[in-house]
Amino acid sequence: MKSKRKWGKRLIIIAVLLAVAGFALFSAMNRQAESYTEETVKARDIETFYTFSGNIEPNKAQTVYAAASGKINRINFSEGAAVKEDDNVLRSQAGIQYKAPMDGVIMDIYVEADETVAVGDALFRIATYNEPVVIVSVDEYDVHALHAGDSVTVYIQAMDKTVDGVIEKIDKEATVSGNVAYYNAKVSIEQDGTLLMGMTCEVAAPKQSALNVATLPMASLYFDDDNNPYVLVRDRRDEVVAEYVTLGVNNGTIVEILDGVRVGDTVLIKKGQGSMFMNMPMAQRLGR
Repeated sequence: MKSKRKWGKRLIIIAVLLAVAGFALFSAMNRQAESYTEETVKARDIETFYTFSGNIEPNKAQTVYAAASGKINRINFSEGAAVKEDDNVLRSQAGIQYKAPMDGVIMDIYVEADETVAVGDALFRIATYNEPVVIVSVDEYDVHALHAGDSVTVYIQAMDKTVDGVIEKIDKEATVSGNVAYYNAKVSIEQDGTLLMGMTCEVAAPKQSALNVATLPMASLYFDDDNNPYVLVRDRRDEVVAEYVTLGVNNGTIVEILDGVRVGDTVLIKKGQGSMFMNMPMAQRLGR
């Protein structure tokens, strides 16, 4: 009789152990089914920029026009030639000398020898290739953030390289397009012998910066029904819960975390949910 009681107790113990093991296995399988990727809060620098598109142009350029009607007798230089101020570029049959108004390169000659011109006809154009600038258009909402003397970076698309630049001048008068006013800004860059006039550039001016701050990828953020940001973390009972955070500067890829989690903390990103997960009601997002 005692033997049967012992076996009965043993069977109960075994059954309890099997139930506990089964529950643990079920929990593990459930966690695996609802899997997350982990992301660590890291200390990083975040910088944002104003960006503007433009083209390389000569810093100075002047066009010389015919002062009198008559035939062009002689052309002393060809296009692409370097000239000094007061060099005689063209001479008319009447003896009028058309001189270079400045040091530079003859970009264009608009007439030929023995051609007859009228008063005001364009004869030639001189520009300075050795002092290039980038002209960008800045809208009225951003122009307040730029000032003459500010340092910027200039990315030259065709050459896939970045050079330093300085804002030289911002026009006081705007061009209006679509009810928005645009101001031309002139950015000086250094000529290294490879820059050609007309090349397309992107000018970047500093906007905001946060150095050595707690950061997370933007993809790790979720938002509740009131658009309050939070991240997913595990609590002391190893359950996934929401931790509300305060956000700072972001560059579209990573975001500064001002409060809620700290450098070294781990947050969770539910696999395969993405924006669908963020659009669910709060209780559904947390699996409640």
